[in-house]
Amino acid sequence: MTYLLIFFLSLIISIFITPYFIDYLYKNNILDKPIEKRKIHTTPIPRLGGVIIASIVLLIVFNFYPDLNNIRVFLYSFLIIFFLGLVDDIIDVRWNIKFLAQGIAALLFLFFLSDFYESIKIFGIYFHSPFSEIILFFFIVGIINGFNLLDGLDGLVAGYSLFIVTTLFFLTVISSNLLVLIICASLMGALIGMLKFNAHPARIFLGDSGALGLGFLTVACALLFLGKHNEPSIDLTFAIILFTIPIVDTLKVMINRTIARKNPFLPDRSHVHHLILSNHFGHKSTVVIVLLIAFFTSIASLLYIKVSEFYGLVGFAFASSFILNIKTILSYLNKFDIRQDVKTKFSFLSIERLSIINKYLYFAILILIVVTFFLIFPIERSLDKKILYLFLGFLVAGLLHVITTSLQKKNYNFILIFFNLTVFYTIAIKSPQVIDNIDLFAPIKPLLQLAFTLIVISYITLYFIFRERIQGRPSSLVSGMDLSIIAFSNLIVFTSILLQFDWMINIGNALFFTSLTYIITKIFVVIHEKGQNFFYYSTFVLSMFTLIVQLIY
Repeated sequence: MTYLLIFFLSLIISIFITPYFIDYLYKNNILDKPIEKRKIHTTPIPRLGGVIIASIVLLIVFNFYPDLNNIRVFLYSFLIIFFLGLVDDIIDVRWNIKFLAQGIAALLFLFFLSDFYESIKIFGIYFHSPFSEIILFFFIVGIINGFNLLDGLDGLVAGYSLFIVTTLFFLTVISSNLLVLIICASLMGALIGMLKFNAHPARIFLGDSGALGLGFLTVACALLFLGKHNEPSIDLTFAIILFTIPIVDTLKVMINRTIARKNPFLPDRSHVHHLILSNHFGHKSTVVIVLLIAFFTSIASLLYIKVSEFYGLVGFAFASSFILNIKTILSYLNKFDIRQDVKTKFSFLSIERLSIINKYLYFAILILIVVTFFLIFPIERSLDKKILYLFLGFLVAGLLHVITTSLQKKNYNFILIFFNLTVFYTIAIKSPQVIDNIDLFAPIKPLLQLAFTLIVISYITLYFIFRERIQGRPSSLVSGMDLSIIAFSNLIVFTSILLQFDWMINIGNALFFTSLTYIITKIFVVIHEKGQNFFYYSTFVLSMFTLIVQLIY
């Protein structure tokens, strides 16, 4: 309950405060101007998103952690990193000054961490003091800088950090490290809210304050989890697998720069996301590819610590090889266009025929969704009333947000649709449903769920392949924000499968069906633009009605 509250509070603050902060930055001309050649954006954009993230985390920690005096050294080290990034966002800081400040912060954190371990283990080899401290020092500084170097595309570092903290949160539930749980729950909410404004096309950048701060918080949480989880030795192999992308990418770039007799600490366009962009992938597609790698390494780290170290190491080797050879691999894959091949094979499906087929499928899927909602509607209360009231509070806050912003600007916040659907499915999956009282359907309930999943996925695939013909114009199905949230949801699905906690499996199932229904809703909005209001507000009605019925029981 506490962590749900932390998550929702962080999410609400991030969603509601960020637009006003963006306006403030524009008014005061605190912008990232595309002067350098390596910059990808073409217009000035605010770049202090890290201020929002850090403020939320500190606010949550100050209010929810019981003994602040016990973690003051940790807070000092984080504040050093944050203010270093903040100053660098306003006035450029030389790389050697950055390294000095990062080194001081790393030493402070190592002092804080010293009570949690006696040695470290890397790929089966143990290191004791002073070698363990030296390795951890460079590991911490390396990850911090790796995040900063990765921060080259809209939503990339925010999405990647979301994957890291989600993985750490669900693993830490087992070891019950309160500080890590509070920070990860807060970051999950804050990052999802920030992605609304930071995903492509970004309205605000994280800046160095965000990238450096997230780098520090994620690596600190990983080491604190390991210190509690695997006493008296920290198995750094897990953290290496979890942070595969910044580690492999940074090492590769620095080695190449050193060989070319260039300063290895200065930025350029040779990082993994730049290489993907250079292979004719769009901005959004590039972020998706990197996040898919992050998804894979998160699963590999879970396999390493919960299933088999061998499987985790195989996953690490595969991901590392992909990153090191990504330019060659993508150049080869560019020769194939599966979507175009499918369209060619079905060239007999003209625009007129596809429009007619889609028209009937559109209504059939819509009826299927409505019938499904009816059949799985919860008829008894199984969730704690405190959780229901928490959902209701966030729902009311969402409605207030709609009234004050969306109605005036006609700018709908689709993340609220995702939340509304999540509330419905979370309650429905946990509770007895209408279908359970229907003798005809109850015995074949699993088959009906499978059929629903296959039909919806098939329709989504059909629309994705032929959407230009169906619409008669180029159209974008999902935004960068949508892709990040869907990927986040599916990471939780896979995590729930690996960790096998009942409550996690319920959450995973709810998020899986939410993702499918959400994509369908976005398709409905694209196809039937005039019905956007109906689809948008119907999700509020559905979740509100479900909560009211539950609270009456």
